[in-house]
Amino acid sequence: SHLVNFTNMGSRFTGYPGYNAALDYIVNEFKKYGLAVSFHEYETAIPLDSGAEIKILSAPAEPAIKAYSLFPNQVTPVITPSGGLTGDLVYVGDGRLEDLKGKEIRGNIVLMNFNTQRRWVDVAKLGAKAVVFIEPTETTRTEADLKFLNIPFNFPRVYVSKGDCDKLLSLLGRGVVTVNVEAKSNWRKIVGRNVIGYLNGSDPRFQNQIFLISAYFDSFSVVPGVSPGATEACGISIMLDLVRYFKSNPPKYPV
Repeated sequence: SHLVNFTNMGSRFTGYPGYNAALDYIVNEFKKYGLAVSFHEYETAIPLDSGAEIKILSAPAEPAIKAYSLFPNQVTPVITPSGGLTGDLVYVGDGRLEDLKGKEIRGNIVLMNFNTQRRWVDVAKLGAKAVVFIEPTETTRTEADLKFLNIPFNFPRVYVSKGDCDKLLSLLGRGVVTVNVEAKSNWRKIVGRNVIGYLNGSDPRFQNQIFLISAYFDSFSVVPGVSPGATEACGISIMLDLVRYFKSNPPKYPV
């Protein structure tokens, strides 16, 4: 049940709303089992996604599509100029050379599958204004790590859901689609919090020998605004179940 709860809090990337919800959840669980609670605070910088969208200019009656900024290229966050970037939408599938053949990349917005390794750099070299990645059915950490660079390369990259992409592909099937992509993300200094719960040991001889159990509750994603962290929630979920166990089965050592 803890795992289900954590993964339904939204993005738990440090500093995002799901992170704060997870923190409150842990505090409530600690207090429910009678633990003394304290906090350790620290400052850190995070890439904060302040919103991104794709407007379909060639079909103004269509609602704007919600998008999400990707992780910064080193220190360069995903941010478009005032008014966004406008161009025709060009679907290139997996972004291989045969997928690009005969398509006008320069000055346009490229729509491509997420599991395309680092071929998004190729469309940037060919003059694309931005790339829109399509939510995959499944992917890997290695694939995700290839979607940002360790150099300050200013090239907007956003992510859309599979359902919204289907809408875009449907429009492309009817003719030219002109879009405007606008994204706002930036570095923000925040105060992070570690929560500490303390349970007294049952044997007075061991009160100065503390047994430490730790787990992280935040999550990481190449798309910070989409970071439910299912795998990453396993550790904190197990830790909270250990709290329940030790409350009913008091340990000799303080925990």
